[in-house]
Amino acid sequence: MGIDKDLENSTIYKAKLGDNSAFEEIVKKYQKSIKVFAYAFFRNIDVADDVSQEIFIKVFKKLKKLRDVSNFKKWLFKIARNTCINYYRKSKKHKDLLEFNESISIHNENKEDKFILKEDIKNSFLKLSSVERKAIILVSLIGFSYKETSEILNCPIGTVASRVYRANKKLIKNLS
Repeated sequence: MGIDKDLENSTIYKAKLGDNSAFEEIVKKYQKSIKVFAYAFFRNIDVADDVSQEIFIKVFKKLKKLRDVSNFKKWLFKIARNTCINYYRKSKKHKDLLEFNESISIHNENKEDKFILKEDIKNSFLKLSSVERKAIILVSLIGFSYKETSEILNCPIGTVASRVYRANKKLIKNLS
C-alpha cells in the first residue's frame, strides 16, 4: 500500500472516530467527483449541488458503520448512487425541477473559444444515455475499475465495458 493510500485511510479512520477536520478533508477530496456523478443523473447543476450535500450528510451519519476504510471510495459511490436514485424518485413528483437544464457556468466569459468548447463537450455529453454517462464518469473521470463500477452500478462488468465503449465512440463522433 502506498503512502498516499495510507494517509487517505488514516484520514478516513480519523473521520470515522469523529474528527471533523478529517471529514472536511474527505469532503474536499471527493466533492467534485460526487458532484459530477450526481450531474450525470440529473443534468442540472443546482440539483447536483443539492444531492451532493445530501450524499455527504449521509456519509457523515453512516461513517461509523464503515467496516473497512480501504473500501471507502466504493462505499461512498454506492451511497451516492442510492441517494441519486431516491432523490430522482422523490423529484418525479416535481418534474419541472428535472426539466430545467442550466447551462454550464463559465469562469472566463471573455474567452469565447473556451465557452464554445465547453458547450460542445457539454452537448456531446448530454447526448449520451444516462447509463452511458454514469459508466464513463465512474471509469474515465473518477478512475474506478470496470469491476468497481459494476459493483457501484449493480450491473455486470461486460455491461459496464460496453457502456463505456459506446459512450467513448459517441463522444468522439460528436466532437469531431
